[in-house]
Amino acid sequence: MPDVVSNHSRSLHDALARLARTSLIGGRISEAVRLRNGNTLINEGVFGRFFEVTPDGGVVWEYVNPYFGGPPNAQTNSVFRVQRYSNAEIERARRAT
Repeated sequence: MPDVVSNHSRSLHDALARLARTSLIGGRISEAVRLRNGNTLINEGVFGRFFEVTPDGGVVWEYVNPYFGGPPNAQTNSVFRVQRYSNAEIERARRAT
């Protein structure tokens, strides 16, 4: 039985990643990246939204860019690319500055 559950979870996770690559992606921005921990980081760039999804479909965290800008008379909060950093990477960067 655990194999069925893990296969189902893997299938759901793969389906979410596929959905992110097709439905959520704008023409020039957005992405879905499989992380080392097995989760998927999804950037819905046109809408300024990015989030992390577990293999079983749970949302770990979500963020919507609150900053709008752009050419005159345009209001957009688009995000071109996101990068997830581990706590160790953040700590290393803090020590380097």
